[in-house]
Amino acid sequence: MERRQFIAGIGVVTTFGLSGCASDLDVEEEPETEPEEEAEEGDETANGNQGFQVRVVYDGDWAGAAGTEGSTSSIEGHGEEIIDVDDSDIISANAQKQDDSDRELVIQILEDGEVVAEESTTAGYGVAQVTHDDFGF
Repeated sequence: MERRQFIAGIGVVTTFGLSGCASDLDVEEEPETEPEEEAEEGDETANGNQGFQVRVVYDGDWAGAAGTEGSTSSIEGHGEEIIDVDDSDIISANAQKQDDSDRELVIQILEDGEVVAEESTTAGYGVAQVTHDDFGF
């Protein structure tokens, strides 16, 4: 178990480099039931989100990192959570399951409330990593 967490930690350092931590990411829990409405063009999205966010969905404990090319922060939680991320050309995030279950962990990058990148894992202590860039390649 410790070896898996150590290996995942190396992946976090490799992904984000030694860019340091930032405290400008806010973690907020998503309400369980919220009716969705259609957004008008030019308005905020139906759920009020503008800009970039990272969403982690897992029925258990998870931990990871999220941020932009120059600023990353550690994240952790249980269940579904949404983390606000500063606007940037490159956004990356990862999350690791803190147990050996085969339940699916999903991590997404949202832009204005819409999913622009998504990855998942069902492996015990599995890590899912997602990146989004505005380069259009």
